[in-house]
Order: sequence, then C-alpha cells, then structure tokens
Amino acid sequence: MSITAPFIVNDEALDVLFRDAHTTSVFEDTSIAPEVIKSVRDLVKWGPTSMNSQPLRIIEVPKDKRSRLVPHMMGNNQAKTEAAPLAFIMAADTNFHNNLPQQFPAGGNGPRDMYEKNEEARTAVALQSANLQAAYFILGLRAVGLGVGPMGGFDANAVTKEFLRDGEQAIMVIIAGVPAGTDSYHPRGPRMDDADVFRVAD
Repeated sequence: MSITAPFIVNDEALDVLFRDAHTTSVFEDTSIAPEVIKSVRDLVKWGPTSMNSQPLRIIEVPKDKRSRLVPHMMGNNQAKTEAAPLAFIMAADTNFHNNLPQQFPAGGNGPRDMYEKNEEARTAVALQSANLQAAYFILGLRAVGLGVGPMGGFDANAVTKEFLRDGEQAIMVIIAGVPAGTDSYHPRGPRMDDADVFRVAD
C-alpha cells in the first residue's frame, strides 16, 4: 500500500489549526462557557505521551485569582494576562510515575519503580511529555475557535510556589479567548525553509 494524498482533513480545518492561526494577545470581552474548555480537554487527552504517562496538569486561573499570577509575568505579559478571558498554567507533574501501573498496565510495576529511583530521568520525561500535551491543548483551543497566546515569559519558580502542588513544575502560561480582530496579533513572522529543518539521515 502507498499513501499519496497529503491530508485527510479539509483545508478549513488546517487553516484554523495552523495556516491562519496566530499567537493572540488581545481578546474580545466574551465569556467562554466551562463546557467548551471541558470539550477541549476531553479531546486532547488522546494525544500520545511517553508510556501513556500524561504528566500535564492544567490549572485555570479565573479572574478573581488573576492578581496572584500577574505579578509573576514579565513585561507586557502582565497586561495580557490580566485582561485575557482565560488564563491557564501548564505544569509538569514529576510524580507521574505513581500512576504508571494504571496508565501503562503493560509495564506492570517496572516503569514506576525505575522512575522512582531516577529523579533526573523522571523529570526529563515529565517535562518532555507535558510540553507535548500543552501543544495538543493549544490546538484544541484553536479547534473551538479561540485565539491562543502561549507564554514562557514568567517566573516559573514563583508561579510553581504560588499555585502548584508537590512535584509539579510550571512550564508555560496560556491565555485564550475570542480574538479582537486583526489587531489582536502581530503580522506573521517568516517560517524557516523546509530544507533548513528537515533532512534524511546520511
């Protein structure tokens, strides 16, 4: 069997998820129902992670708690975070290994015991897979028509201390909402040429 068709989803979906999507920083004053975000979480949980570890923890910071988050954001990210309809902390749970016997039953207790003894490897896996899941979450938010602004400009240690549980590490803050027209984002920056980012092994 040979596959020659490039995509099995239509161009409209590809435009929403990738081609026409922008990092968004200004939003309409429109509320988003909790069930919309729940539908996103229910969809993106199916994305793959290492050994089905699923280490991402998503902490929504509602408006009445936003004052605890904003001071830990850098520069212009403070105003964006304060004004956005939705704000989420993306965190990696470095204690994910405790769930592996249930989440990865094929491995028995072996993977859990292995990571229990190796904190460095455990943390690396948690960060890798949690960042992967955060990308799924971004695409899921776009799929329901929201603009998304992922940000790394914040004091991760302070956010971790303020909001997170034992073993969790803040990796990203995401703001989201209905984009306020074309003024809600900067012109698209150039993307690198395929020849600069892809090659076949020698």
